[in-house]
Amino acid sequence: MKLGVWSVKGMVSIRFSKEVALIITLFLIISNLLLSEYSNAEDSSQDKGALHILTPEVSDYAYGFKEIPETKFEDGSVRFSARVKVLRFQGSPGGILLQIDFREQTQDRSQELRFSFRFATDGSILCYYPYMNSSATFTIRRGWAAGEWVSVSVSIVQDKAMFYLNNEFIGTNDPKYPANRGPFSISNIGFGQIDMKSTSVEAFISKIILITDNSTKFFEDFENSLSNYNIKKSIASIFRTVDVEKYSSIELIVKPKVISPGETIVLQARLMDESLNGIENRRIVFEYKKADVWERFGDAITLKDGYAIFSWTVARELSLGELAVRARFPGDDRFLQVISSDVTITLIHRPPKPMSTGYLVLLIYIIFLSAAFIFGFRPDGAQVIRFLIGILCSVSIYLCLPILTSSVNIVSYIGYAKRVVRIEYFGLGIDRALWMISIASLAFAFVVLERRKTLTRRLNVFPTLLVILSIIVAIQGRGEIAFFLTVILAVMSLLLQKSDETFADLKILRASFILSFIMLMLVIELGSIFGWLYNIFDPHVPFDGDVRWTVTSLEANMYGLLYPFTIPLLMIALFSWIWTKPVETIIKAYTKKYKTYRSSISMDDGGTSPGNKAIVGNEFKSNALHQRRILNSNSIAFLLILPSVFFTSILVVYYPYFYSSKLIGVDTPWYYKNLLLMMEPEGLLTVVHDYGAASRLPYLLILYVIKILTNLPTDFIVKIGPAVPSTFLGLATFHLTRSLTHNNSLAAYSAFLSLFSITTTVGIYAGVFANWLALGWGIIFLTLLHRMWQRPSFNNILSSIFASLMVLATHPWTWAVLIVTTSAFFILNMIISSLTGHRGQLIIAVKTGLPTLAVNIGLLGIILMIYRQGEFMRLSISGLSALKYENLIIFWHNITFTIQYYVGGFLANSPILILSIAGLYSLRKHSEQLGSIFNLLLIAMSLPMLFVDSWWQWRLIYMVPYQIPAIFGTLAILNNFSGLNVLSERTLKALLLSTITFVMLNYSLRCLNFIPS
Repeated sequence: MKLGVWSVKGMVSIRFSKEVALIITLFLIISNLLLSEYSNAEDSSQDKGALHILTPEVSDYAYGFKEIPETKFEDGSVRFSARVKVLRFQGSPGGILLQIDFREQTQDRSQELRFSFRFATDGSILCYYPYMNSSATFTIRRGWAAGEWVSVSVSIVQDKAMFYLNNEFIGTNDPKYPANRGPFSISNIGFGQIDMKSTSVEAFISKIILITDNSTKFFEDFENSLSNYNIKKSIASIFRTVDVEKYSSIELIVKPKVISPGETIVLQARLMDESLNGIENRRIVFEYKKADVWERFGDAITLKDGYAIFSWTVARELSLGELAVRARFPGDDRFLQVISSDVTITLIHRPPKPMSTGYLVLLIYIIFLSAAFIFGFRPDGAQVIRFLIGILCSVSIYLCLPILTSSVNIVSYIGYAKRVVRIEYFGLGIDRALWMISIASLAFAFVVLERRKTLTRRLNVFPTLLVILSIIVAIQGRGEIAFFLTVILAVMSLLLQKSDETFADLKILRASFILSFIMLMLVIELGSIFGWLYNIFDPHVPFDGDVRWTVTSLEANMYGLLYPFTIPLLMIALFSWIWTKPVETIIKAYTKKYKTYRSSISMDDGGTSPGNKAIVGNEFKSNALHQRRILNSNSIAFLLILPSVFFTSILVVYYPYFYSSKLIGVDTPWYYKNLLLMMEPEGLLTVVHDYGAASRLPYLLILYVIKILTNLPTDFIVKIGPAVPSTFLGLATFHLTRSLTHNNSLAAYSAFLSLFSITTTVGIYAGVFANWLALGWGIIFLTLLHRMWQRPSFNNILSSIFASLMVLATHPWTWAVLIVTTSAFFILNMIISSLTGHRGQLIIAVKTGLPTLAVNIGLLGIILMIYRQGEFMRLSISGLSALKYENLIIFWHNITFTIQYYVGGFLANSPILILSIAGLYSLRKHSEQLGSIFNLLLIAMSLPMLFVDSWWQWRLIYMVPYQIPAIFGTLAILNNFSGLNVLSERTLKALLLSTITFVMLNYSLRCLNFIPS
């Protein structure tokens, strides 16, 4: 019995303990919830008052400052903190979009910075703290994000500055730059200053606190007026205090903006809260301005995402001219009233609108396809259907590009600005309809043409399924899948078509595809070039909405499709010395196994010795004899190409000055200053004795001679001077290509490819004219080496030594790269020759290599003895110290920054990289030695690039002459046109060369146009 009682008590005891534990747990949960709500409420109350700063355009500004009671700091702890939210911004990378400064006013009334938080456009926060008599900085990477509050602070204890983000410790100052606790004082504070003419911003600043030794010296919560602040702002800007909890903003978009009375426009307004989230279920009033009174013409309710859309049929009684409209939120108990910026629409009188261009094209397209099919169903109409299939394949691919870019955000960078690629021909609706008709017609033609016996009925269903699936995914917004399926349908139509008798019909099909694809691209490229050239006579900022940019913008967006592949393509090209030989071995084994070698892409040298490999451009062998007699003459070819390259060079290098009178190029003022110095008495001797100038003396002497002969203004000579290295490099490339291919047409193409390449655009932007000129001498040196490998002679050796010395005199760094590459080649060649026992090659290597190396290395030794403290030694030490293992870890970040933001982003040239990759693979077929030289050059450039930062990376990338392998990549493509009939083969090759040239010309004009802007 006692036992039972004890057991019951024990059970009661146990239950009581569980109940107590449960009650305590619930109490803690409720307490935590209450504390959390209290904490959130407290945080919210902290942000109730805020400073609202808005600069709508990059030319606007808004900032304020005030003097405060002087706060002295001796020894002791200091803490400075601020709470900020950036809503939106636009501007150049690296710019400052918002700053909060504490400054000291010195005895001479100047301002000396003590504390500062500066928010940068790349998402970082620069925290300045007192250091000695000025300030040092600590950068918080990824410190802020649009629409989110961030609290940033710096605490100084003894000589250490500690930095916090959202109350979490981020890091401390570098011991090399210790914090200064005093003595100093703070006498004024400023808010909101930005990089004018480069950045615009909308942001809140909520709370500024400065504490020393646990005593608050300054506190600003912006719940009061700004009467004590000296405010500077543009008319359109805002600098005010607001209640953040009730803040809202509204944006209005109107389409179209030019209409006639009686037509309908669509107004789209979005209402957002202080975190840029849409506010739903609010009434938006739309108004227009009549005289000085705003009259309501409609309203709409915002949806879940904050959008309110209203269609307005403009009243016919309204007067013609400009009409201002706006969207207004009347406000309620939760949000204050807000009014959008005015949007101006233009009312014009115009006759009834005819059929739009897009619908007219759609109608013509349907008629064309219908007529083609009618003729195709005639007994002898198979060739018409085959020709039509080739056209439809290319047209379908082009028409799917708008669907692709509307579904996928493809981003490109040029002139430090990010551009989202959007392609549109006649409007997305018309483009989509044309694409659907194209792929449906393609599938229908495919089935009809092979309806008899070539393909089974089961396989006939496949193209139809592809069409249905493409349309479904396009409607679902998966444009990338629709584009992929369209390409599959086109490839299938081109590869699976067969002929019962001969391959003549197949040639017609594929020739029609290539011809139509190239012709469409050629039309776009020519239209774009006309747009750029027209802009010379009436300069406009690129892509400002003017009609002149219609085709030019289309071409730029099509070029931007390849931008995401730029860095991978660059890596494939620079590291081709790793993959070319294995790929060549695999392909050779495969083609040998299946007996599918073709003469145009054969890997066999046909018995030619490695030292004398040179492939004649067989794509032009069918030319008439009179054309051969003219083009095979060196003098006539040179006389034909020289004026073309020279005058085109003048146009290209002077093109940016049609928009800007100032000198363009980072180093251009250096040349201008030294040219002025050379014109003074004893000035020439002064420049010669200055090693920094003497290392680039040949280019300066060219400018000096032009000045003496023409007496033109000095600034004009500096502006037009780059035409000399541009022409020189083009002609040097012309001679190298002709010596390798024995083809004047291809050599002429190579000259213009060189003129419109990275060398020109980056050279003009950076002003590295001596480097540019030295690259031309480097190409001459390679041409002479090729001649020595074929016919070793004393004259050729002397010529190559002279060319190498000219590289040294023009730009020592270019010479260093060239001589290291050449030395490695000759040493490697002698080792291999010694091991293989080929004494003839060993003798040639010794005769051609040792004299050049001996003279150059000896001269270098003399220069270093005379100029021990010269520029060459300083830069050599700087270059070696730039090699750091840490850069390998962040290599992808560095190379991305280099391509996007260094030298205007002009290094991003995907087409030239694609051609270069093809050329680097096939270059050894044309010259075994030249292929080896390029491999060694790429090794010398690619390996150091892994261990250096962005500044050195762009210099290494610039040193590679991509146009040389790109020429042979083009030749490899041309050789694949063999087998077509003579007329179409010659025509297609000429069209292809013209298209590539115009693509490069558009690239150069686009880049150069963005330099002044």
